[in-house]
Amino acid sequence: MLLGRNPDRLYVKAVTLLGTEGEAEGRKAFKLFLKAAMAGHAESQFYVASMYHTGTCTDQDADAAFMWYTRAAEQGVPDAQVNLGTCYEDGFGTMEDPAEAFRWYSAAAEQGHAIALNNMGNIFETGKNGEKDPRKAFECYIRSADKGYDTAQFNTGRCYAEGIGTEVSLRSAAEWYDKAAKQGNMYAQNNLATFYLEGRGVAKSYEKAFELFTESAKQGFPYAFMGLGQMYENGYHVKKSIDDAIKWYTKASTSGCIEAEECLERIGGKSNGISGE
Repeated sequence: MLLGRNPDRLYVKAVTLLGTEGEAEGRKAFKLFLKAAMAGHAESQFYVASMYHTGTCTDQDADAAFMWYTRAAEQGVPDAQVNLGTCYEDGFGTMEDPAEAFRWYSAAAEQGHAIALNNMGNIFETGKNGEKDPRKAFECYIRSADKGYDTAQFNTGRCYAEGIGTEVSLRSAAEWYDKAAKQGNMYAQNNLATFYLEGRGVAKSYEKAFELFTESAKQGFPYAFMGLGQMYENGYHVKKSIDDAIKWYTKASTSGCIEAEECLERIGGKSNGISGE
């Protein structure tokens, strides 16, 4: 087999090596990807870019990542188009250019790329490209959400909850949060927990609220820490415990949640003990 003369075979060999454990195999994979990329193999160009981007099995190099993303994107690789858009949006390996970011997201979206659609929605919502358009943001989010992308499902729920580009519908918001939460999205888990805690868009359930706050907290989300603190402070589904409330509020506060600091100040005068409901 003349491996060195066939970029497709180089690519397959590299993918196989990358799937094995060990830094040495990963570096061999990178060299094979690079050889295939230099021969014009589009998917290999994307892999090389990604590995330079993250510093996986090679030194991190923003300029090289940007160059290889560009080459792969120009050949129509949708993942490369999305990542190139992100480079332009974040100024990674190039100057920030929201218009170019949007152009590449659009190119990937035309191929049905869910992340690209979500990113377009973010640009429309924030107005990074010059003008805010909540309606178009919502349309992009829900198209991405329908493809199963959990971040877009969360954003769609948020749009329904806050009336961004659509009418407020707490029931619809809860449904989309639920879809994202089931995929492990910590933001959706937290927001849906709050809905269950307050009975917004769903029937009130302290049990479900506690379960969702716990799942979100396991991923380190500060507002989920605060939610657990609230549940222990008030004895919702759990035995009332000021000690546990302080523990969770403190965890939230040290993670940057300002509201938790206010909660700590409020309960600071209470005895650090466990009381009944």
